[in-house]
Amino acid sequence: MKILRLRLAAAAIALAFSAVALAEGQGLQLEREPVAPPTDLDEVPVYVIADKIEGVGSDEVEASGDAELRKPNAYIKADRIRYFRATDEVEAEGNVRLFKDGDLVTGPRLRMRVDDAQGIFESPTFALAPRLRKRQLKPVEGRGAASAARLAGDDRYRVSDATFTTCKPGDSGWAVSAGELDIDMNRSVGTARDAQFTFLGLTTPSFPYATFSLNNERKSGFLPPVFGAQDKLGLEFALPFYWNIAPYLDATITGRYMQKRGVQALTELRYLQPWYSGIARFDYLPRTR
Repeated sequence: MKILRLRLAAAAIALAFSAVALAEGQGLQLEREPVAPPTDLDEVPVYVIADKIEGVGSDEVEASGDAELRKPNAYIKADRIRYFRATDEVEAEGNVRLFKDGDLVTGPRLRMRVDDAQGIFESPTFALAPRLRKRQLKPVEGRGAASAARLAGDDRYRVSDATFTTCKPGDSGWAVSAGELDIDMNRSVGTARDAQFTFLGLTTPSFPYATFSLNNERKSGFLPPVFGAQDKLGLEFALPFYWNIAPYLDATITGRYMQKRGVQALTELRYLQPWYSGIARFDYLPRTR
């Protein structure tokens, strides 16, 4: 039989760590009714709800059995939660679910500092809520899984042995697999190391380093290289560079090496205006064999 069932209701008991009470030396304080939230985030109480709650001294509380920890910038559910007031850290184990700024991260174990949203999540799966930025037509969102995730503050994640995509569930348009992946939802940029990209079922070779846009916007940078072989050209290799010059102007500059013809430079310039558009190409091959 459960020792005590604590729920958010008229008769519920919320364990609140009140900064004002702590400053007066009262330690952990049991609040019968939630108080109005202070304007300063540092003074906002932390509410812990569970089947069983135990206090350890005046700085630590342990909750078990359908445990929850609530604060305006984070909501955590788990089988077991420990909160350390002095460092504002929380440890959660067993069926952990973290809700933060609309994001949902799940996994077996979490340790994080609540206010600055920094910590470590073991073997997580995550779904990142849409974010709409200035001068952006489509909200930024994403989902994936990893062996470990480091919460690096608001809108930033660093994940290891990860897969990530901005496609919706059931859509396999594209994905990236990386040994290490930085997801910066604030800048809408992903940075991958030891990465492979999959497009419509086709997987690229491994790249030691790559960056990509998270919201389908154009971004300057190198494109995947092209390898080939022909009788007249021999072995060939091409490395394109995309230059996002302006919203109405971009260019692709490609260096191409051909075993039997030498080095070639290829340039394609695209322009778009309300009343006209076009493409200009310029190729240069200094010598042939």
